[in-house]
Amino acid sequence: MWALSIIYTFILILKNIPDSSHYNQWGRYTMLLFVFHPYTNNIAHIIVEKLYLNIWYLSFGISLLLLYMLILIKKKVGNKGLFKYV
Repeated sequence: MWALSIIYTFILILKNIPDSSHYNQWGRYTMLLFVFHPYTNNIAHIIVEKLYLNIWYLSFGISLLLLYMLILIKKKVGNKGLFKYV
């Protein structure tokens, strides 16, 4: 129930934002995010665990930062190497 409420809230918030170019960038690389999010989530969890913090939103933030870095690398490299398939 909570997950559905949060997703619905995100949809309402994002729908009312006039400049959605930043969100279009995330939507354009959906397959990349889908493939790599388990790995970035695990890396973020390990980082948070090593810092002896058990804060889920810190892990979430690190995971989003890593995914954003992957998007930037994909934009710079293009469809070469590993990024050819996603």
